[in-house]
Amino acid sequence: GSWKSEQGPLVDITKSGETFKGVNKEHNKVVLENLKFEDNEWSGTLIKPQDGSKYNCTAVLDGNKLKLTVKKGLFSKTIVWTKE
Repeated sequence: GSWKSEQGPLVDITKSGETFKGVNKEHNKVVLENLKFEDNEWSGTLIKPQDGSKYNCTAVLDGNKLKLTVKKGLFSKTIVWTKE
């Protein structure tokens, strides 16, 4: 379905085989890939559309919000997408 990112563009999340992927509808770029449920958590790869950088992430569905947490070294950042 469609999710509104904090930055504004809509992201369309669809199932692709055994995993899910998210496509930024404004730029038609994949921004989330290989999202799957494994070891009691959702995990995948978040892709920064500006430069294609890839970051491992975990995802938690909380009502109509999808909370994606990216960890890099000691730092982590959570982004929230809202179901449209």
